[in-house]
Amino acid sequence: MYRVARCTALRPLYSFRGFSTVNAGENEVRPKPLSAMPMVKGWPVIGTMLEFVKNYDVAHELLLQRHKDLGPIFLEDTGGFKQIYMIDPAALEKLRLQEGKYPLRIGFPAWDEYNKDAGRADGLLTAQGEMWYRLRSVIDKPMMKLKTVESYGDQFSAVAADLLDRLAALRGPDGVVERIDVELFNWALESICTVLYERRMGCLSDNRSPTTTEFIEATHALGETTNKLIFFPPKFSKMFRRKDWKKFTESMDTVFRIAKENIDQKLQEIVDKPEDENAGFIQQLMAKGVLSPKEMYANVTHVMAGSVDTTTHTVQFLLYEVSRQPDIQGRLLEEVTRVVPPGVKPTSSHFRDMPYLKAVLKETLRQRCDEEHAQGRRCHGIPRPSRDNGQCADLCPWTTGILVR
Repeated sequence: MYRVARCTALRPLYSFRGFSTVNAGENEVRPKPLSAMPMVKGWPVIGTMLEFVKNYDVAHELLLQRHKDLGPIFLEDTGGFKQIYMIDPAALEKLRLQEGKYPLRIGFPAWDEYNKDAGRADGLLTAQGEMWYRLRSVIDKPMMKLKTVESYGDQFSAVAADLLDRLAALRGPDGVVERIDVELFNWALESICTVLYERRMGCLSDNRSPTTTEFIEATHALGETTNKLIFFPPKFSKMFRRKDWKKFTESMDTVFRIAKENIDQKLQEIVDKPEDENAGFIQQLMAKGVLSPKEMYANVTHVMAGSVDTTTHTVQFLLYEVSRQPDIQGRLLEEVTRVVPPGVKPTSSHFRDMPYLKAVLKETLRQRCDEEHAQGRRCHGIPRPSRDNGQCADLCPWTTGILVR
């Protein structure tokens, strides 16, 4: 989903399969209105909401069938929340080129509603436009700079070693690890917490503290309920999906509470040892001096929540694809054992010498994007040029999301 702020931005959406119009005099493709886009006609007001309520567990299959029936680009109206689904790489490329410095992303309506009710600040997952850019720029160095990321190598290796030991212990006589998705989730949560809070949470331990168990369950429930509520307006969910909404808000409360406790603990450590030269994630955020306390708590918590789902899903898909293709698995094993011989502790420098591993990871992400909504944007007044003065009128309301599959 990508924000579109000029007339040319919408052209890709209407230039496929006969959905473009051409002004013969100007020899220019002109966009049609949103109503001309292929769509399944739903009920008045609620659109196709009931269809998604009924088929929530197989919503991905429903959307794929839509693409088969309607083409690479179609409109879905689930009642107050219009979404444009795209599956065409060429259209996506053109659309990406139109995105400006301050994207207006599709976001998570349920999270927005929760923030308003709970009086919390926006974080990376809910902020828009210039606010998002400000929050995003703060974490560039501690999260995106290659040298900084490589400095986390020892921490990640220690967590990965614990995961491998745990998988070996859980493997049954047939070699199968039951619910490996849960183990990968706990591994991803433990890994990101070592970066954010600079401490081990014990997510991979058999003897977890009650707080760690509560934290894991709440983080898992947060992702699960967010997915269940994402197709519906928050007001609808509060009235007709009360069980899911209650579980969602309770999990949010728990995640924020425990995250705040860990952040506060780290802040106190920074106060006690201000001369520490090895500034961690939270200390680097503080040094910027641009976040309010509420924004600090929100940003760190959102980074944690976003990291867990994306990492878990990516690794699951990678393991799935590699397991289906023994030749690729063999070549990958050869590269890893050659670069990191048995008994040698892997480091970030080893990863530089693994081009095939990088290629396998990139191909996994190309074929199986970890989250379709992660590539979402909202239309922001997709414009139509006026014949008189070149001013624009909205063709696509800002509440319309563009979802890239």
